[in-house]
Amino acid sequence: MSATGVDFEINNSTNDLEVKILSNLYDMNQKTVACSLHGTQKIGLLCTHLAHSLLDQSSVGFHEYNDGDLGRPDAWCHECDAKLQKVTGDSEQEQWFLACDYKILCASCWDEAKELNTR
Repeated sequence: MSATGVDFEINNSTNDLEVKILSNLYDMNQKTVACSLHGTQKIGLLCTHLAHSLLDQSSVGFHEYNDGDLGRPDAWCHECDAKLQKVTGDSEQEQWFLACDYKILCASCWDEAKELNTR
């Protein structure tokens, strides 16, 4: 069963990150995504700030937690980590996760974000 995947591009007129829907590119069973740059790869999740950092090449910090269920660990920036440090319960943890606005990227894009943000 395939779900809809996402890709990102910057809207030059508004400088906003736009999400492009790419039908049948994210396979939930295989946990893979078809990346326009790197081809079919395992997936990784990045907070929205890390995803944006790939577009504007800005360093926003890098934190990760590996639960072992994807191609790469979940990763988030310094701003999201500061908010995580204030989380005290499961409900707040869920709200934090949603506020991170995680994006699905291929493992190679994830690796590029880690390299950029750990320099």
